[in-house]
Amino acid sequence: MQVLISMVYLPEVMPASFQATYTPVESAGTDAQIKHLARLMATQMTGAGLGPGLELCKARDEELKEEDGGAGESSSKDPLIIRKLSAVSLGQAISVVGAPAAYKSPITEEAPQIKKLPEPILPTTQPKAPGASGRKKVFKLADVVQPFSEAQIEKLTNMAIKRILQSEKVIAQSGMSHVRVKLLARLVTQFEDGKKNDLLQFILEDMRGRSELAFSLLYHEYNEYLSQQPPGSLDSYEHCLYTLLSGLQEKPEQRDGLFTKLVLEAPVITDSALEVIQRYCEDESRVYLGMSTLKELILKRPSRQYQYLNVLLNLSSHEKEKVRSTALSFIKRMYEKEHLKDCIEKFALTYMQFLVHPNPPSLLFGAGEDTEVAAPWTEETVRQCLYLYLSLLPLNHRLVHELAAVYTEAIADIKRSVLRVIEQPIRGMGMSSPDLLLLVENCPKGAETLVTRCLHILTDKVPPSPELVERVRDLYHKRVPDVRFLIPVINGLEKVCFILCVLLRCLVLIHPHQS
Repeated sequence: MQVLISMVYLPEVMPASFQATYTPVESAGTDAQIKHLARLMATQMTGAGLGPGLELCKARDEELKEEDGGAGESSSKDPLIIRKLSAVSLGQAISVVGAPAAYKSPITEEAPQIKKLPEPILPTTQPKAPGASGRKKVFKLADVVQPFSEAQIEKLTNMAIKRILQSEKVIAQSGMSHVRVKLLARLVTQFEDGKKNDLLQFILEDMRGRSELAFSLLYHEYNEYLSQQPPGSLDSYEHCLYTLLSGLQEKPEQRDGLFTKLVLEAPVITDSALEVIQRYCEDESRVYLGMSTLKELILKRPSRQYQYLNVLLNLSSHEKEKVRSTALSFIKRMYEKEHLKDCIEKFALTYMQFLVHPNPPSLLFGAGEDTEVAAPWTEETVRQCLYLYLSLLPLNHRLVHELAAVYTEAIADIKRSVLRVIEQPIRGMGMSSPDLLLLVENCPKGAETLVTRCLHILTDKVPPSPELVERVRDLYHKRVPDVRFLIPVINGLEKVCFILCVLLRCLVLIHPHQS
């Protein structure tokens, strides 16, 4: 088997150094040569005590002994027989296989002769060179082959990869595309970034048709990272993933489904890849695709789901209305998941707590660190802090108490902005909300204008409910005797005298100098 394997590595042309010392075997393969080799093998096996020749030799020796004994008893016999026997004794070196045929009866032999065997051809590893002193010369491949230079290796490597890349259609017809894909991925993974970049650009030229090659390259890069001992860097894998995702973003003609598939099937989402996903989310033409992919990451990658969720939460205060509204829509879906609810609430309340600061934090302006800047609060910055909170308020009414606590500590400009933006969430809660009724009943000090605004919003288009009227009346009589609380629910009051008293106090508020 080793001889057959070594035949593969023989050169097509016989080297000159080998040809100079090579001596061909005469009559190789003929019947005479085969018989001679058989005799040699039989002699060696018999000498080693193996094979049927051993038994034949013993039988022949016994016959010769019997014949020798008979010849000693009678000396008057034919002397030719004696000479024949001695001749046979001299020919014992003949091969066992040929012995019976070589032996003939002395009666039929007129002139016995001893046949001389041809000299055996002894096997040798290397024939002697003409004129040499008998020293054997061993053939070495390194003596006749020169190593390639670095430039030659680089050139041949590039040519090989180029041929494999250009054979795409031919191999596809043969049904061996999967072999080509694995070969390319394994080859390129072992080289420097130059060849990897060439392959990545080749893939991006037709990402739809070469997606299998893209995934194979990505998996080989990650496997290369895992096989490093001690664990190495993810730079090569990260570069590959980032280039593919960025290339998809820059080529709008590619199918968007490839982006989602590449993100979800990638072994690891690196920080740079997450930045590309965020850019997808901020692109108004692909905002839904980006956030759908981000949502799948949050749900299917639990080990880093809070990192991905934080990206989505940051988009809830984005300056672009389409990006912001889409993010809020996805966050409200995520809010239904119990294991994500606390994280979303904490983020919303953290942003709302910014309103108690004298100046807006730099986080609202896209700066890297959360530090306050000299810019004053504006309507837009106040809204940025409240977008997520106000979208969650109709889903969780108990959050309204947090708003009242922040409202009491905020400056006047922020309070006015808050009163303008709470209309839709308060309408969504409705006047039957237990938490809203509790807020009216236990109105915090400093939040009177907030409660009054809530009452006006609730009773703007519908009459007040009996529960709301009762809570307002109790607030007026027991805690805050401010007639402004009663104005929104005045049509729900029953006693005429009480109503007239309220109207009188309202007139006093309107014209205090005439009282």
